[in-house]
Amino acid sequence: MFRAHKLSVERALTPAAILVLAALLRVIAGVGFANYDTLYALAWGGQLSRGATPAYETAIAPTPHPLVEAIGFVLSPLSPRAIEDIAVALGFIALAGCGWVIYALGTHWFGRAAGVLAALIFLTRVPVLSYGVRAYIDIPYLLFVLWGLLLIARTPHKPVAPLALFAVAGLLRPEAWVFSGLYLLHALDWMPAWTRRALERIGAARDPARARRSRAEVLGLVLLAASAPIVWLVSDLAVTGDALWSLKNTRHTAHELGRVTGIANVPQYIPRRGERSGSCSRCGGCASARSRRLPRDCSRWSCSRCSRRSVCRSIPAMRSSPRRSAACSRARGCSAGACWRARTDDGAGGSQRVLWSSSP
Repeated sequence: MFRAHKLSVERALTPAAILVLAALLRVIAGVGFANYDTLYALAWGGQLSRGATPAYETAIAPTPHPLVEAIGFVLSPLSPRAIEDIAVALGFIALAGCGWVIYALGTHWFGRAAGVLAALIFLTRVPVLSYGVRAYIDIPYLLFVLWGLLLIARTPHKPVAPLALFAVAGLLRPEAWVFSGLYLLHALDWMPAWTRRALERIGAARDPARARRSRAEVLGLVLLAASAPIVWLVSDLAVTGDALWSLKNTRHTAHELGRVTGIANVPQYIPRRGERSGSCSRCGGCASARSRRLPRDCSRWSCSRCSRRSVCRSIPAMRSSPRRSAACSRARGCSAGACWRARTDDGAGGSQRVLWSSSP
């Protein structure tokens, strides 16, 4: 009873806390403006509201983002300055929301101290703050993805809400389509046997309701997961006559600007961006320490090494490429936060939470 009341109070206070944090971040930043991609999408939404065709063919135009265009459509009666101010405000709210979700994830997985530290690390990274100040669509996208992950962590047997959040994120960046597809396979238990065995080994319980879902429920989940790509493709088809226009134009723009693309270049360029490819392995090391499947000394060494490398080596690497390091900041924050509050054996068959730190 007390716990339910506490959760209800926290949920009631969360929106106000996010708004206060967004205002604080705005004051600390001292400036806010909409960037190139966001302004174009808002302008295209305004063109739609006037019955005109969005000018996607503009030279070096960014990739269209249907959700931002919809916002531009709704805000079109306002002045351009007011529209930009609202976009900036939404950007700071999304940034504060990301901080809260990271805190909630860290608290759920590792404890309150880990959540606080993870959120603090995320919100103090220069690339992350830069994205918030410039109202980049990447911050709202990250918010919806992390929010979906939080719901999966708290209510793993209710797939509708996470899929809906992934669908909204998929209207900002197409990478969310992959998350929707993978989570759909998990929610419907359409996974190969080796994947099920791997999940069982880490203690992920299977949902018995999966086998009892009706065809209508399965069809609804599939349509929800596919809604974002369908909307994006239909939007491109209606505006340009080519359902794959966004993909083709993005490739063309990348070629014109001389950007390095292709998965084959990942092994060569990712290490130069600050060894961000090691973030996932460090998160895995912390998770292993938390599960206490490693000896105490090994767990402590793993977490100390993770904390040292994640925090102290991230700053120069992030400054070298702000656009590609915002999501990495979130991963580093979660991994370092996990290390801050880990479990070790107390020698009496139980466990206790301890705090430690390591110098670089």
